[in-house]
Amino acid sequence: MLQWVNEKKKEKKKVLVAAEESIGQVIADRLREIPPYDDEDKWSFELAGDSSQLISNSDIDVIILSRFLPGDSPMGTLDIIRDQFADAHTVLLVGPKNAQSQQYIQQSKAKGFRNIVSGNLPGDLPYTLDLALRYTLDEVMKSSSEKQSKIKQEKGFVVAVAGAKGGIGKTSVCAGLALAMSGATNTVAMDSDYTRVDLTAFFKVDPQCAGIEEIDPSTVTTDDIEQLLVPVKKTEKLRCLPGPSIRTDWDWMRWPSDDVAKVLDAVSETAPLVIVDTPSNNECSYIPDILRNANIVVVVIDQSMFSAQDIFSYGESLAENGVESSNVRVVVNKWLSKGKTAQNLLKEFYRGLGGSAPRVVHVPADLEAFILGSHQMKIPGLDDPKGPWQVLAADIARTAGFPWKAVEKKRGFIPFWKRFAS
Repeated sequence: MLQWVNEKKKEKKKVLVAAEESIGQVIADRLREIPPYDDEDKWSFELAGDSSQLISNSDIDVIILSRFLPGDSPMGTLDIIRDQFADAHTVLLVGPKNAQSQQYIQQSKAKGFRNIVSGNLPGDLPYTLDLALRYTLDEVMKSSSEKQSKIKQEKGFVVAVAGAKGGIGKTSVCAGLALAMSGATNTVAMDSDYTRVDLTAFFKVDPQCAGIEEIDPSTVTTDDIEQLLVPVKKTEKLRCLPGPSIRTDWDWMRWPSDDVAKVLDAVSETAPLVIVDTPSNNECSYIPDILRNANIVVVVIDQSMFSAQDIFSYGESLAENGVESSNVRVVVNKWLSKGKTAQNLLKEFYRGLGGSAPRVVHVPADLEAFILGSHQMKIPGLDDPKGPWQVLAADIARTAGFPWKAVEKKRGFIPFWKRFAS
């Protein structure tokens, strides 16, 4: 990883903090306490409390720009920065994520700004202000990706089933994929949606069975996980890590977000393949850690529940969490062959993600049949070699390097008659 610092031959490098007066002073004072900015012989600081004061500054190495800088409009201020300080390392502070900050981020990226810190200072992971002042976003994400890839090679292959809303069929997709993949390799289905027990219920695990609430993340071991894994009936190679027992107080979940990553890390040592059902609440603090630790992210899109803006923002959030488009698989749920709704949604999703996913799987519009079948732990079409589950499972098996043998299509009188009649 290369540091961005521009090694110009001059006595001091300059940092310009362009923010509301009180905030700007706090940031400057903080920087004076941390390396490398604590070296007064090499660094000097200037403050701009209004966009009009930017014109008077020159020869700047680092710019910290607040979205709330008084004066010109935010986009007008960005134009000044781009034209006046083209060679400076610029870091944008956008504040907590909301509709306004998301729009600002989109417009900033369109103008070529990439080093964007969101959230309350020091900022949201993985790109906090201290990192942003030393490295570009691309350098941080590349380093994180390389580090995770090295770790993942030594662990089981992790697939996270995710989506921007609840009720879009994530659990059905997770269950269908787990059942299909268990035909190729030993598989663990991990329920990380702790406010619901849908996956646990689907696999008919006793609701009073001890689950993930028994784990101490600070000391968790593979043996701890093995004791909690429940074999799924009627399958040979599939086990489930249940969510919390129905006897558990709903307020039990007090782990920091990185504790879930510790548990997932231990789970990945118990089987060659781990499939994680992510929470319905997309604001859940530990979802980014699951996504960053996944080799493949299966994104579920429901045509009936998403607007173009919804799915664009979700694609963008995945990219911001370091999910690469090549590691995404898309499942379009409640697929309708007529119209172009799904195509428009996918176009917006790919635009937010920054690239297209290599494969799209369609689950038929009669999702209700899948839901009804779950009461008997059945997934309609699971044995169909051209059905969504076998197609998706085959793709993941090839990606993970698992041996894969396609199921043979069952032949009988009715299917033969249909083929003859057609």
